[in-house]
Amino acid sequence: MWTRVAAGPVLLCVLAACSPPAAPPSPSPPPVTSSEVALGTDMPWAQLTLALNERALKTFSLVRDRAADARLVTLTGELTAGHTQENAQLQALLRQIGAPAENPHTSHDMPGMATADEVTSMSAARGEAFDKLFVDSLRKHLTQCQNLAHSMLQSGKLPDALALAATIESTRQQSLARLALWPAPQR
Repeated sequence: MWTRVAAGPVLLCVLAACSPPAAPPSPSPPPVTSSEVALGTDMPWAQLTLALNERALKTFSLVRDRAADARLVTLTGELTAGHTQENAQLQALLRQIGAPAENPHTSHDMPGMATADEVTSMSAARGEAFDKLFVDSLRKHLTQCQNLAHSMLQSGKLPDALALAATIESTRQQSLARLALWPAPQR
């Protein structure tokens, strides 16, 4: 009988020794921060849009003194207010996600951004000649911002960025509809 009693504990010890030790629970991956998510699409989109808006505001400042069409003055006044508000929101978003203070897109030209030569040409023009240059530049700007916002809505992650992109896409579409009053340039 002793062998039976002893065999039970011995068997348990042997089974315990042969079993692999219980693996420690695997650690949970660290939570993804908003700045890590933003590195994909959100931060570059905000930086690009901010740079586009800042350059556009330079061209908007030329309209009051050079435009022949008073409707352009009115439209540009509204766009200036909207772009200024968007820039504040974009800057707040960039601070929220921990973007560097320096925007890498500010100093170079990109689609939808008036080049230095175009700004110089607009600065030298007045009346209808200015209107044509400005409307062409504005159309490119609005279209590029709308395209960027649409892309952001397809691949962005941060709710604040997505909400702002939706607003920008909508306002650019509305502005382009208003800009249809002026004929597109002949190419």
